[in-house]
Formats: sequence, C-alpha cells, structure tokens
Amino acid sequence: MRDPTSTSRVRDAVADDVDDVATIQLTTWRAAYAGLVPDDVLARLSAAEHRERWQARLPAAPPLFCLVAVDGGDVVGFVAGGPSRTGEAGVGQVYALYVSPARWRGGAGRTLLVAAEGRLRDAGFERAVLWVLTTNTPARAFYEACGWPADGRTATEPLHGAELPVSRHARRLGAG
Repeated sequence: MRDPTSTSRVRDAVADDVDDVATIQLTTWRAAYAGLVPDDVLARLSAAEHRERWQARLPAAPPLFCLVAVDGGDVVGFVAGGPSRTGEAGVGQVYALYVSPARWRGGAGRTLLVAAEGRLRDAGFERAVLWVLTTNTPARAFYEACGWPADGRTATEPLHGAELPVSRHARRLGAG
C-alpha cells in the first residue's frame, strides 16, 4: 500500500544511491532541526561523514534494509530499518526516515513508512518502533497520524557533544 497522493515509487537502495541518501540526510537534519538542535552541532555535520557511513551500509543486507523513494528519476527520500537495536524479541525498528525538504508534505514520507512496515512485517516482526527527537513536533505528529503513537519511552541520543532528547513511537504490525 502506498500513499495515493504520492507520485514516488519505492525501491531498494543501491550503492549508486550513497550520495543522494547522504545529502538528503544532511539537508533534512539542517532544515528540520534548526532551532531544535544547537547551531554548532548542525554546523559540525559533515557531508563526507554521512557519505562514508552510507557507503558502508549500501546496499543493505537482510535483515537490514534501506529503501529509497524515487520521483521523476530523482531520489527524494529514504527509510532504513531492521531488528530493534535494543534486541527486543519480535520487534523491528525504523532507524531513519528522511525526505528532501523540497519534497515535504508530498506523500513520499508516508509511502516510505508504509513500505518499511511491510519489510518489517515480512521479516517476521510483530511490532515496530522508531525514535524521534522529542522536540520535533511536526515529525511526531506525522508518525502519530500514520498510526505510530508515542509509547512513553524516552532516552537521550548523543550527537557531537550534545545530548538530544528522543521519544519512542511504536505500532503493531498486522498481517499484510
């Protein structure tokens, strides 16, 4: 199932997508987290660092996955996931979901999230979780509208010397 308002199609990310994925992650962080993450932390984010990280991850090997949304030949977003990083039995996790800021509110995010749910379900996970910056109200509202309510768990995530508060959202994965 995909968002009927989206013109994006979803496919597995390949090695040739590294630059697009790294650029989308970096530009989205800077756009979405301005005013929520200290400016000096955002300034220290490096395109080369993101590119290097994704070069080591793409293509993803099961049970990990990275999917990209493509619109008109351009990669406009991506989602990555796999088993829960806390090792909870039967729980999968969406590790990252980013859409190019120029494509926000165009349906690609929902299309990617639905595709990730399908991958996690197909991998045998009964539940799925994701973590989001607690102060990122638009993202939290998006996840809740997509059926991913906050479950009350919180933590802090270190990033370049800052401790960022994150909240967990979760959902059951029904039969496909």
